[in-house]
Amino acid sequence: MIVLKLPIQEDCRRGLEKPKFEELNNQFRVTLYGKKKKKTVLEAWQKELIAYLRKKEKIGTKEAAILWNVTARTARSRLIKLIDAGIVGKTGTSLKDPHSHYILIGK
Repeated sequence: MIVLKLPIQEDCRRGLEKPKFEELNNQFRVTLYGKKKKKTVLEAWQKELIAYLRKKEKIGTKEAAILWNVTARTARSRLIKLIDAGIVGKTGTSLKDPHSHYILIGK
């Protein structure tokens, strides 16, 4: 087996997972990986909501405000952050539906 030092290996040291080199019969395969996903560290309020949603399946803005002991406006902001992170989804008949709920879609 011949060991080569390739420029691509240097690129992978800048945050990418090392490439995988394989010899298969009369062929050679290199597997390149994209950037590693950053591990998401959840805050206490996020963990609290996830635990709640696993039990109850859905929550409204007012319920979230009570759960977190914050204002409805703060609860709405936090829920939007969770939607953007792909952890929570919003269900309702329209964007401003007062009866809309949030459900767990990730984690």
